[in-house]
Amino acid sequence: MASRQPSVSAEWKERLGKYREILLQAALLTIPLAVLGRLNEALSSRIFTQPWQTVWILIPLAIAVLLLRQRVVRVGTLAPGGRLLTFLGAYVLLFTAASQTSVLDISRELTAFGTPVSRRWVTPVSWGDWRYWLVPRRPDPRDELVIVQLAPGAGRPIVEGRKELIDLIAFAAKAGARGVALDVYFAEPSPIDPLLCRVITTAGIPVFVGFGFERRQGRIVEMGIPETLQPCLTEGRVAHLAGLLDFDLVSRATPLFFRNDPGRPALSLAVARALAAPTPVEVPPDGILRFVPPPEDPLTVRFDELIAGKADRNFLRSRFVMAGEAEQDSFDTVSGRKPGIVVHSYAVHSLRQAHDIRQHSWWLGFAIMLVFCYWMTIWCANGVNVRTLTALCVFATLVVVGIAVVSILVGPYWFDVVYPLTAIWLLLPMLAGLRRVILRQPARPVVATAGISAD
Repeated sequence: MASRQPSVSAEWKERLGKYREILLQAALLTIPLAVLGRLNEALSSRIFTQPWQTVWILIPLAIAVLLLRQRVVRVGTLAPGGRLLTFLGAYVLLFTAASQTSVLDISRELTAFGTPVSRRWVTPVSWGDWRYWLVPRRPDPRDELVIVQLAPGAGRPIVEGRKELIDLIAFAAKAGARGVALDVYFAEPSPIDPLLCRVITTAGIPVFVGFGFERRQGRIVEMGIPETLQPCLTEGRVAHLAGLLDFDLVSRATPLFFRNDPGRPALSLAVARALAAPTPVEVPPDGILRFVPPPEDPLTVRFDELIAGKADRNFLRSRFVMAGEAEQDSFDTVSGRKPGIVVHSYAVHSLRQAHDIRQHSWWLGFAIMLVFCYWMTIWCANGVNVRTLTALCVFATLVVVGIAVVSILVGPYWFDVVYPLTAIWLLLPMLAGLRRVILRQPARPVVATAGISAD
């Protein structure tokens, strides 16, 4: 027994020494990568206006990863030393930079409903919609919105369309509505515009309208308000009607500011601020609202039925009226095909409930990639077989998906699983192939030298 205790003690000392070495290597790997990741976040947000432009960072990183891999092959050892850790660091930094800039989306530009804006070319955007099946949907306890469907404007005289808006605003004010938001913009003047202006200024309730824009020479150009309406449609009454459609033409988010100008809010934000006044409305830091639809759509009535007395005018009392066309102004959402004015009401609901999906910080994805990629590298260097390494990748997949599920249930936060899972599963064949190439190399003669290895 006496001879056994020293051997056990020596074994534990050796094991603890290995653990300390692994932790030291992890710290030496984590600190510079975290600094570089933070630096990339600060620079890319200022230099690059589109996600695809980050290829000027990602391509050099990818080349560095390949060159470092070749250097490990030339050395002929898979020991977790300086060369292997440098290769791993460049690899993790590559995917961290990709996830920070959402390079899979290619482009992200302001657009009107009807034009794709976000293009993900590796995985379909709809693959992430399972989050909307899980995210809690909060009902509106105030029931403060009502949708009024207007008659289609196409093919009708411009005076007739203006007259309908005049009647709606006057009707809403008389019914005791809290305000009116019109999902329309005025491209041409009308002979009855002075009457419309007088109704807007004397209604006694906030009235918001939209403004149009178009793309010219690759730039967004705002369409002005007709001179006949400028006296009443001042800056505080005009809001943008822009939305974002993903590559599959589904609306999942809306920009809260026109060209990132805080003075040009979206129609939904203008309505939310009017309802919440004087309490400020919290907006996402990036100005993109990833709205969560309510359990049920707001109360909806047709304007012609209100005028004819077929619908109770009390539907408008103490509610904010959001009016727009339905037949020719409908779009796909995660809740099905909806009129554009209903999509705007979803955004109002999310702002009022402070219940929208926010992006997780890049630190979480960075930490997951670093932990599992380092874990896999250490195991591979110590001769763990490919089957066990594959099991580790499966375990990492379960952890990543589990974090994404918990995040959407608790936050709700959006944790993009594509980048960490791609990094983890792509590293598996790279390490296995690297080990196979090194083992096939002829043994090199060992030369006794003094000094410490550079690794």
